[in-house]
Amino acid sequence: MIVVASRVRALSAAARSLPGRWRGRGWSLIALMIGLAFGLGACRRVDEGVTRLQFSFWGSIQQQAMEAKIVAAFEQEHPDVQIEMLRIGSRYPEKVQSMLVGRIAPDVMMIDVHAYYDWAARGVLVDLTDEMAAMEQEDEVMPLPHDVVQWRGHVYGLPVNVHGMGLYYNKDILAAAGIEIPEEGPTWAWVEAIAPKLARRIGGADAPCDYVMVSPEALTLAACFGARLFDDLSRPTRVTVDSPEMKAAMTYLRRNVESGAMLARPEINDPGNPQAQGNLFRQGRVAFHIAGRWEVPNLLGRTDFAWDVLPMPAGPAGSVSPHGGTIVGVSADSPHRAAAVAFARFYASRRVAEMVMPAGRIVPVFRDLAYSQAFAATLPGVNARVFADTMKRGRATFYNYTPGVAGSRRLFEDRFEQVTAEPDTPIEAILQTMQLELERWLRRMQQKGLL
Repeated sequence: MIVVASRVRALSAAARSLPGRWRGRGWSLIALMIGLAFGLGACRRVDEGVTRLQFSFWGSIQQQAMEAKIVAAFEQEHPDVQIEMLRIGSRYPEKVQSMLVGRIAPDVMMIDVHAYYDWAARGVLVDLTDEMAAMEQEDEVMPLPHDVVQWRGHVYGLPVNVHGMGLYYNKDILAAAGIEIPEEGPTWAWVEAIAPKLARRIGGADAPCDYVMVSPEALTLAACFGARLFDDLSRPTRVTVDSPEMKAAMTYLRRNVESGAMLARPEINDPGNPQAQGNLFRQGRVAFHIAGRWEVPNLLGRTDFAWDVLPMPAGPAGSVSPHGGTIVGVSADSPHRAAAVAFARFYASRRVAEMVMPAGRIVPVFRDLAYSQAFAATLPGVNARVFADTMKRGRATFYNYTPGVAGSRRLFEDRFEQVTAEPDTPIEAILQTMQLELERWLRRMQQKGLL
């Protein structure tokens, strides 16, 4: 009971130190964490000859079954280690954040790239630079996942699934409309040109779809049109959103939403849920759908039309995709650091990548595996190379690779949403406001010494 009481006190302190937007939800989180604290008492005890670790992750019930297979494989090789699995559903980063502050974080944890730099900068993760080097000795890691985990010359998490998105398309609808994919690949100008043949909101009642697609997320268009949030995404010194490139991206978006070619993201039932957008594609209501490899299991055998994946449409700056990322890290407060590091290294290994590929969620970070026939076979009839290519340098991008990225992303996307939500507001005014808001964000982060 003394251990539990100390955990409760730690959690109370954690709640008080949370940022304001999280502290308002604090009691519900604390209730959950206290429940976990009681359940974790045994997980921090070492029975004679057995080390117990806790591993936290997110994902579906199906993914939980795959995580259990990984754990079982590790335990078979390390009979002196037992791993308790902690599946956290909604608001994963917030819940793990409160555990990190309370110093009762899981020994090993999945980390989303949006939280990774904050946690690395705060010193709550173990330095895994040597383990990353060993991982790259095992097999060549693609440039994108290699670059994403670097923070000021060190690595605090190992990349597991870091890839960009592709353009899913309804092959039957395009064929019926007599539309051929350009030999050089799709472009945003091509998408706009063919919209009247596909979207009845612009082309008339005989068109096969409601819209050509849901409007792309802000970073997609910005990147393809050559716009960036900052002068340097890893060490920003100035904001660069008020640019001709960003204006061109916003103008394209507004024009295509106003014409009826595209459905504005805020107008779908749950714009933050990729599944909601995927439903429109499965129903044949849109001809194109932007998503990562994770969408493949949601489509295989679930449509009455043929489909495939193309690279992101190119803009003036080429074909550039936004990316996410799943990273595995180790808590600096783990009392069993060596065992935890060993499990993290195992989890990020080529062997595990081969094990989980058939589940249909990841793109292996290892080059020869990403381009292998074995990986392609897990996506029957799908152009697997599209996803592998997004891990080449320059083919995918992010908001900024620094602490506070969640805040800069929110400011950026809110203003981009204003482009379609307020069609009478001049784009120049939106850009100026976005510039000022991000400049204030940049100054705050610089004053905190995080940039």
